Amino acid sequence: MLNSYNNDNPVWDFPDGTITNKKALIRVIGIALFDLLLLLISFYTIHVLKYGTMVIENRQNDFVILVLISWLVLSIILKKFSSLYHHSMIQGIGSIILTSLMMAGLISLILVMLGLTYMSRILVYGTIFTHALFELTLFIGYYKVFKKKELAQEKILPLKRPDLSNLSVSLMVWEAFVLLIAIVMGVFWKQGSFIWSAHSCDILCMFLSVWLLTSLVLRKFEKDNFNSVYSLAALNIKSSLCMAVGLAFIIHGFHYYYLSRAQIFGTLAIFAVLELAVFWLYYRHRDYKKAEQEAEYQLSTRQKQFQCSLPSEGEKNEPCADPVDLKIHHALHFFEPNLYPFIRKRVDLSSIDASESALVYTDNFFNLDVLENFGRKMIVNLHKINDMRFLNQYFLLAHAKLKPYGYLVGKAHTLATHKTHFFRQFSGQYISRFLYMFDFLWHRIFPKLPVTKKLYFALTKGKNRLVSKAEIFGRLFFCGFRPIAEIEISDRLYFIAQKVMTPSEDPNPTLRAPGWTEPLRNPRQTDHRL
Repeated sequence: MLNSYNNDNPVWDFPDGTITNKKALIRVIGIALFDLLLLLISFYTIHVLKYGTMVIENRQNDFVILVLISWLVLSIILKKFSSLYHHSMIQGIGSIILTSLMMAGLISLILVMLGLTYMSRILVYGTIFTHALFELTLFIGYYKVFKKKELAQEKILPLKRPDLSNLSVSLMVWEAFVLLIAIVMGVFWKQGSFIWSAHSCDILCMFLSVWLLTSLVLRKFEKDNFNSVYSLAALNIKSSLCMAVGLAFIIHGFHYYYLSRAQIFGTLAIFAVLELAVFWLYYRHRDYKKAEQEAEYQLSTRQKQFQCSLPSEGEKNEPCADPVDLKIHHALHFFEPNLYPFIRKRVDLSSIDASESALVYTDNFFNLDVLENFGRKMIVNLHKINDMRFLNQYFLLAHAKLKPYGYLVGKAHTLATHKTHFFRQFSGQYISRFLYMFDFLWHRIFPKLPVTKKLYFALTKGKNRLVSKAEIFGRLFFCGFRPIAEIEISDRLYFIAQKVMTPSEDPNPTLRAPGWTEPLRNPRQTDHRL
């Protein structure tokens, strides 16, 4: 955004207020000194109206210093003087009003935290808003006199209406509930017991009003604010600071110094921590739901993409030059020695070439997606499928990578193996049953209930969830596999499934499935279990 340039004295005018030459620097310093003069005139004007004299008392020296420091800090942070030159009239008015409100809030917060109750509200807010009135008058006059053309071309944009579909009502309800919890905790922390008094009602009304105003200004409940951890952390910090400023403004403006400042700002600190936890859970839930929608789309895509007809007969088992037998034997010897005899008994490893097999330990779909389609006769994944976020997508992906009548070897932690493993950890019968009640509640009840389901998947991201053996085999049938063997080793279920049919096209599979040991006569007419 280069407005003008010459070799003798380059002038760079950027809309963000960057100062790049001496003339621009002199202009900014001149505006700053003039604005400082307006601030002092405002202070003396209000002081004369309030006290009838220009003589400043010693107790007001602190306020003068505080006003000057706040004015300087906010002007530097907001680039007030360098940006006003480039602003349109509407933008400039908004910048002046915003700076004045921030100064009033910042000074109120400092006065309340330092307990300067003797400071006159008329002098404090009169100085700030009189200064803002002088700034607005001179700024508008400058535009009307020197920038008539720009003023004539300037268009006032209509206010953007909030998109109600983008608001999260559930987040609003949860945060209101958390606010009430924080207020109750603040009362209990200050008084040592929960005694609801008139002062507590005043604090409740203050918090609710400031919370609602802050939420409207920051648009806190819009879903677009939760795209990353950094965005929700920044929103939490801005919300906490705005609420602190708003509470201080009410306390000093209405002289509510009889209320406990420790209780008010302690409650705000508790609410900030609880709010951050709510934001994080909501972010995790949205992240999970987004991944779930993407998975559903990929699931439907894969079902359409890999609807291929399998050969009527399987490939002949012929010996190969480099069988996978030795490779599997050495790999499983260090991982689970008892798994190799189980696989060898059910699968003819001598007929599967090592280049046509894949031995992996992963819960990441990408590690399987890199394999070529229809290029493997056997895939062995030693990572438990409980950590797979979407089982159907995983089984369909394995189906796409296997040749017709290829084998998928998997590992799972089922309800039965989990129960056996859980009771093995505790010797006491009654203690183990008591603890298992809470374990069952978390792993089986929470993922099913509408309210607790969001909390469960937000915390776990769908990992390490328990599934039944019937559910695993039902999903395998649905995705084109037939389980041919199973075994429990070290409290884990290992299964071998063979690709014998195309994935089901039924969008609503029934809950009835034939026994997995029964042969499938017609895959298109077979009931499948999800």
